[in-house]
Amino acid sequence: MATDTPLPISEWMQPIDDAEVFVRAVGGFDGGPVLVLAHGGPGLSHDYLRGLEALASERLRVVLYDQRGVGRSTGRPTSGDPIAEYAEELEALRCALGVGQISVLGHSAGGFNAMAYGSAYPERTASLIFVDSVPPTGAAMRAAHERQGARIASLQEEAIIPNPLPEDPVEWLAAVIPAFFSDPWRPELADALAGTTYSPAAAGPILEALRGYDYDLRPLVSRITMPVLNVICDIPHGIENGLELTDAIPPGKSERLVLTGRGHLPWVECPDLFYPEVRKFLARIIGMSKSAPQLPAS
Repeated sequence: MATDTPLPISEWMQPIDDAEVFVRAVGGFDGGPVLVLAHGGPGLSHDYLRGLEALASERLRVVLYDQRGVGRSTGRPTSGDPIAEYAEELEALRCALGVGQISVLGHSAGGFNAMAYGSAYPERTASLIFVDSVPPTGAAMRAAHERQGARIASLQEEAIIPNPLPEDPVEWLAAVIPAFFSDPWRPELADALAGTTYSPAAAGPILEALRGYDYDLRPLVSRITMPVLNVICDIPHGIENGLELTDAIPPGKSERLVLTGRGHLPWVECPDLFYPEVRKFLARIIGMSKSAPQLPAS
C-alpha cells in the first residue's frame, strides 16, 4: 500500500456545530477509503499521531483531526455526554469528507471515540482499529492507572523520572513520558510528542462526564458489528485493558495483536511489528470495499 510518490496533503478548519475543527488529510482520492485517527488524552492534540500518516497511500486517505476544544480546534470539549458527542463529531466529519463509510483508529483515550462511532453508526463504519485503547469499564481503567503509577514510581527510584513530579499538568505529562516505553532511554522519546499540545481544561470535563472510574461501556461495545483489529500493548497499563475490550466485542468480530513487553506508542517503539499487521488488516478492508455496495455520503 506504500508509494514512493509524494502524497497530497490538505488542511482546513471544518465547521461542526458551534466549533471549528482542525482537519488534516493525507493521500487517497475523493470518495475513496478513509481512515480517521482519533487521538487520546483526553486533551492531547492530534500531532503525536503524525507518524501514522505512514499508513496513507494513493488508495487510502488518512485523516487526522483535533477534537473540539483541543489543539487548534475551537468549541467546548463536551456538553455532558462525551460518548454521544464523539460519535456525532465523527459523523459530521464523515459527511464533510463526502464518503459513505470511514474506518476509525482510536489510540488510548481515542478508543472512546472509536467505540462511540462504531456502535452509533455501524452502517457507516467500515472497520475499527484500537491501539492500546482505554478499556470499556472504569474498574479496568482504575487498575490500569494503578499499574501505570507503579511503573512511574519504579522509574523515579531509578532517577529516570523526577521525584517529586511537577504539579503543572503539562509539565507532569512531559516528565512521565519514559514510563510509556519499554526502554525509557530510547532516543525516540524526545520526539514522541513533538508538536503535541495538552489541554487539561478539556480533559477535566470529559473525565468528569464519564463519571471517573464508574463508567461501563460494555453494552455499547456489544453493538459493534464491523471488523475490528485490537492492538494491545503491555506498558505501562498491562494487557488487561485490551483483553477486556476484546471480550466485550461480539465473538468473531475482533482480531487481536498482543505486543507483550512493548509500550503505549507501538508505531514508534516497534514499527516492524505494528505496521505490517495494521496494513494487512486495512488491505482486507479496502479489498472488501471494492465489491461492497456504496452508501450515499449523507
